[in-house]
Amino acid sequence: MNTLLDALNESELKRTRIQAYPKDTIIYKEDDFCHEITIVLEGVIEISSFSFQGQEMIYNTILPGQVFGNNLLFSSDPHYKGNVICKTKCKTAQLFLSREATSRLITGLHNKGIISKDIKGNKIVIVSL
Repeated sequence: MNTLLDALNESELKRTRIQAYPKDTIIYKEDDFCHEITIVLEGVIEISSFSFQGQEMIYNTILPGQVFGNNLLFSSDPHYKGNVICKTKCKTAQLFLSREATSRLITGLHNKGIISKDIKGNKIVIVSL
């Protein structure tokens, strides 16, 4: 499967960390500061939290090829709004770029038709490489 990772240049790849996680691992906790965008390479990840009544609220399900954290990098409050949890065994690529470099990368790939932005879901989806 093609991912955003396939579109990175050598300099960007040097700022990327591949990480494997077992099922039920909490990658980020609610209120953790977001320093990077994360590409899901394998597995299923959910972002969720619990209400004051103890009921789980699932905000987003992220599948292979999708990205998370990108919207937080550009937020005035770049903290995770829920726990980021591996629902299955997962493999991710964390891309550590500045906000400016991330913006240039996403805009450049979007302008070339390599990625499509789903604004409603705050997702970046690869359409072709």
